[in-house]
Amino acid sequence: MIKKTNHCGFLLINKPAGVTSFRVVAVVRKSLNMRKVGHAGTLDPFATGLMVVAVGKATRLLSYFLAGEKTYVATLQLGQESDTRDTEGVLTDVSPRVPTSQEIVEVLASFEGKQMQTPPSHSALKVDGKRAYELARAGKDVQLADREVMIHDISLLSYEYPKVVFSAHVSTGTYIRSLGHDIGKKLGVGGYLVGLERTKVGILDLKDALTMEQVKDTALANVSLQNTGSMPYSFPLVEAEEEMRYDICHGIPVPIDIGDMEEGERLGILLGNELVAVGEVKDKMAWPRKVFIV
Repeated sequence: MIKKTNHCGFLLINKPAGVTSFRVVAVVRKSLNMRKVGHAGTLDPFATGLMVVAVGKATRLLSYFLAGEKTYVATLQLGQESDTRDTEGVLTDVSPRVPTSQEIVEVLASFEGKQMQTPPSHSALKVDGKRAYELARAGKDVQLADREVMIHDISLLSYEYPKVVFSAHVSTGTYIRSLGHDIGKKLGVGGYLVGLERTKVGILDLKDALTMEQVKDTALANVSLQNTGSMPYSFPLVEAEEEMRYDICHGIPVPIDIGDMEEGERLGILLGNELVAVGEVKDKMAWPRKVFIV
């Protein structure tokens, strides 16, 4: 077991199918012998791909993390629908008709842009304090409000009936299971996801991720964590000089070049490659409000 406990930063992990996001966090926690481990977005157990895991004091940055846009590769099975909209649900036959490739291309293209989407009843969203999937599994009628989502780009990668493989670049909060269900419905034949891989989270890419085997390996002690200053956040980052460390860590405003940022705008303050504080612009200076790393 790794003795070192002063890790701080982010890990990019390629989650395999059949593993929960909670399990990924537990494995990292055990490998690093640390309690403070969290993640920036759940993946369904049947899904694979990129998970962003925060370690140590970096967990305090998760609320500011710009998970934002994500990219997925999904495999849609036509002809049936699933009550969970994936492989874990009860299947219902819809239609044996075989859509043409042109039909599929046109239907996929029709989903680009802003739209209202109904989240799946088997989701982690809360209804009256309980997870929707818990209520659905108990046989309760789960009604979830539609939400606005943005499909930036969706394209067909391959098609051999009954499987449609497509990529989707979407806004945060978009459920690909619901997207697949809606595509099948619009085709008039039904559909549910049999495969889902998250390939990007913002600017972060699956190709840079560690496998679970690497995470379990004690060699993880020698793996460099992604610096806190290299992550995508919901605010701009500005650089401070090392001699400003004391002032920043004690909440004292520092004279940093803030460019054309406006009064009251939130910002992140960097020392080298590390995000040390989140603050705001006031009187043309950076005022630290929350200090993360001393």
